[in-house]
Amino acid sequence: MKSKLICVFTVILVFLSTITISAGAIELKNYNINFELPKEFTVITENNIKENSEFLKEISFTENSFKDYISANNIVLFASTQDKSFQIVINAVETEFSKQTENLSYLDDNYIARLIPKLVTGDVPVTQIKQINENKYIMASKQSSDKAGSYRYIQYLTIKNKLLYNITFSYTESNPANSQKAEELINNLFINKESEKITINKIENIAIYVVLILIILFFVVVAVYISYTFIIDAIKNRNTSDVAPYVKIKRRRFK
Repeated sequence: MKSKLICVFTVILVFLSTITISAGAIELKNYNINFELPKEFTVITENNIKENSEFLKEISFTENSFKDYISANNIVLFASTQDKSFQIVINAVETEFSKQTENLSYLDDNYIARLIPKLVTGDVPVTQIKQINENKYIMASKQSSDKAGSYRYIQYLTIKNKLLYNITFSYTESNPANSQKAEELINNLFINKESEKITINKIENIAIYVVLILIILFFVVVAVYISYTFIIDAIKNRNTSDVAPYVKIKRRRFK
């Protein structure tokens, strides 16, 4: 019985370490993302596909096809309103370019403008470079249409923690409030700086520093000890030279 309970708690901890969703607050720890979403959104990640199988059917997905979809496109979060008029997709992937760049906010706007062709693909025109919540984004927008009517894509691309993030909002333009909602949502999304991890190289460096400190301490102790013995010997020598030897002379009596 105890072993079963341990297994259950382990599964729960693993799940919570990956994603936490409660009352509109979303935390994707593996990607350093915190996101506030209105309760009207249904949030789906790789961890809660089964619980949302009925909703997936409404947007023409099976559980397996959705798994393939998010895996092929590096999707870490998918969210949609119940009426499907507003959808959010967040991608996060490490590329050679993102590893070299590390953080888009380190670059000035002119340099970013020259990098846009490497980051934005397709015929989505770039509108501007925006600073939002300490992160610098390339914002791209496109209007399109299908049988359901006209809709708009808005993409926010950034690089942080050596990952390329792509936050995409797609919504129908029949509801004028959707445009304002997109702006509010991106302002409620935070990509945090990754906490520094202790790597093998860092452990080796720490070990080298510790050894060097111990060696320095050893020599300091030896130097102090040698100095101490010299002082003690000098004091002893001074004491023996300053005090004349005392000789007791016994007076003889003559008869």
